[in-house]
Amino acid sequence: MSESPAISGKHPVWRYVVDGISIAAILLTWVVIGIAFEYGVSSIGGTGGLFETSGPQLGAVVALTGLLNALLFSLYRAISYWHNYD
Repeated sequence: MSESPAISGKHPVWRYVVDGISIAAILLTWVVIGIAFEYGVSSIGGTGGLFETSGPQLGAVVALTGLLNALLFSLYRAISYWHNYD
C-alpha cells in the first residue's frame, strides 16, 4: 500500500501571494473598523460619557477579533494546502 507523503508538493507562488493579499485585506478591514470605534465612537457625547469610555475598549476588542480572524484564515489555508484542497 502506498502512502501519500506528509508534505505535499510545491504550489505555485501566485497562490501564496493571493493568500497573503487575502490576509492583508482581512487585517486592513478589521483595523479600519477598530479605528472607527476607537476614534469615531469615542468622540460622540461629552466628557465622561458612555461612548467616550467604551469607544477605545470596543476598538481594542475589534482589533483583537481581526487578529484572531487572520490567524483562523491562516490555519484554514494551512490545512487546505496540507490536504491538497483547492
